[in-house]
Amino acid sequence: MRRETRGYMYAVLTAVAFACVPVLAKVGLRGAHYLTGITLAVWSGTALVGLGLLLTGQGRGLATVDRWTARFIALYAVTNLGAITSNYASLVHIPVVVSAPITATYPAFALLFGFLLQRRTEVITPRVVAGTLAIVAGGIILVW
Repeated sequence: MRRETRGYMYAVLTAVAFACVPVLAKVGLRGAHYLTGITLAVWSGTALVGLGLLLTGQGRGLATVDRWTARFIALYAVTNLGAITSNYASLVHIPVVVSAPITATYPAFALLFGFLLQRRTEVITPRVVAGTLAIVAGGIILVW
């Protein structure tokens, strides 16, 4: 399978998984504080990734990560935890069908940050901008 085809396949799988997350979290939050939900989600995810590292032997790569890479991974981790926390907190207060479309406007921010941080590798064309704006507009229409 070509690398690009794999990339598209993983992107679709990500979309399906992300679509399930708020619904499952909302159901789970019926009986727990959102911080409890976050803790369980992060710990179970960490355990699964740790198991994957052990089973594939990729855990050895952790020792070879340089400081620059480690800093960006740490920044990613903190940002991701902020996103998870905000997502769970929003689900306590508003329905999934409102929260999910608002969350789905993130491509606009990804476009901006991609432009600012990855200018050399991200190809931002008028078509990409138009598609991003269409996604954001769709999210706004759904919650309007």
